[in-house]
Amino acid sequence: MMAARGFGRVITICLCVAVCVEGYRSRSTSLTDSLNILSKNTGNINNSGIVNSGFNELDFRFGQNEDDKTNDEPEDKANATGPKQAAEAKLTFPGNCQPSRTKLRDGSACSGQTLFEDNFDSLNESVWQIEQYIPNTHPELPFVSYQHLTTGQTISTAGGILQITPKLQQDLPGFTNDTITSGTLNLNSGCTSTESRCEMTVDGADILPPVASGRITSKTFAFKYGKVYVRAKLPQGDWLYPEILLEPFLKKYGSPHYSSGVIKIATARGNRQLYYGQDDYSNKLLYGGPIMDLDCRETLLSGKLRSDGSAWGDNFHVYSLEWTP
Repeated sequence: MMAARGFGRVITICLCVAVCVEGYRSRSTSLTDSLNILSKNTGNINNSGIVNSGFNELDFRFGQNEDDKTNDEPEDKANATGPKQAAEAKLTFPGNCQPSRTKLRDGSACSGQTLFEDNFDSLNESVWQIEQYIPNTHPELPFVSYQHLTTGQTISTAGGILQITPKLQQDLPGFTNDTITSGTLNLNSGCTSTESRCEMTVDGADILPPVASGRITSKTFAFKYGKVYVRAKLPQGDWLYPEILLEPFLKKYGSPHYSSGVIKIATARGNRQLYYGQDDYSNKLLYGGPIMDLDCRETLLSGKLRSDGSAWGDNFHVYSLEWTP
């Protein structure tokens, strides 16, 4: 169990260095239903090392706590009900509503009530925020910036597929290989973070992030307590670091250094081979769990190392976590 900080959590999908996520559909519900994210295509690395496609399928579901449980498996997508745009979803509470321990920003939830759904026929920016900032205070030190580009976007949708496509900063207008080591990156226009994370000038060895990647966060949908399922095929490739996580809606204790905590649903380094001494840190090792602050970053995280020689990114797996009072 973990203590809640702030009201609740929002959904964040983040890609560090050079990763592309191909398509997902999402639906979030109260404890006895689910948030599903489904996607399609397969991933591969081209000759430049940039990922063309990453997460192949995500089945991302908010489910029930153990005492509410009726079925512990995510629903088969062939049996899923028709999609609804999240911004248009209507909440109806049946007369036999059974209270759920799930708490929402704008009210309570019944067990089994569908609360949020998005099929990504288009990117609804009233629901999702495309982040734009430089994560220069992030404890994981991602060597990227998150950018909401007007052309050659890092985040786009096509045919019900959400794509997060990284770009080399030196290939973007106004930049060259030389400006990465001597210039300024100004993201003030449309910046979604604090002033110190909106602009950066090269200072000695502190060069500009060489990759522009993508990050989306749910804007207003936030919840407290529940079970989350993620069916995903994680991307592979050197120095890729995808994150699917829950972040605090109200950063009561501040933003830097995990001050307000996060809950990691699933992350695995993309490297096929990565050792520190005898310890394996490659795509065979999966991480998940809560982080309460920087000093105890590793204390509550759980890791699972595959012992059969395969990597987590070789196949689809259902990842889950349960958040209880």
